[in-house]
Amino acid sequence: MIDPRYPNLYERDEARRSKSGSIGTLFAALLGAAMPVRYTGKIYLVRELQKCGMGTSTMPQACLRDLTDEIIRQCKEQASFEGYSWRAAITQSIEQVAILITCRLNGDNIYMSAMRWPVPFVDILIKHGLLAKT
Repeated sequence: MIDPRYPNLYERDEARRSKSGSIGTLFAALLGAAMPVRYTGKIYLVRELQKCGMGTSTMPQACLRDLTDEIIRQCKEQASFEGYSWRAAITQSIEQVAILITCRLNGDNIYMSAMRWPVPFVDILIKHGLLAKT
């Protein structure tokens, strides 16, 4: 199901990347650097969820916002512990969480049983009614 709020961000971005040259890529990077991380992080999370095959039309805006805030919080915490810039690692963190959310919501229990699921993300998904409380 296509999300009317974010119509196929992944396919759109891939099509633009193949059409536009280095000027378009540079412009997109500058625009991304000027926008607030909460906003661009939420858009990137939606893009990554769509890339993983997740239907984002059922996810409330508040859920996406809470997930993005938690990703940013954990990324900042880990970066301060390990001594690097959290902004350099935010995209990788969003990609990893998008894969985990997709596996969890699609019922991929084999993949999920092999690792410990981060508790704050489960709490957010339960809070917004995307997961049943166990």
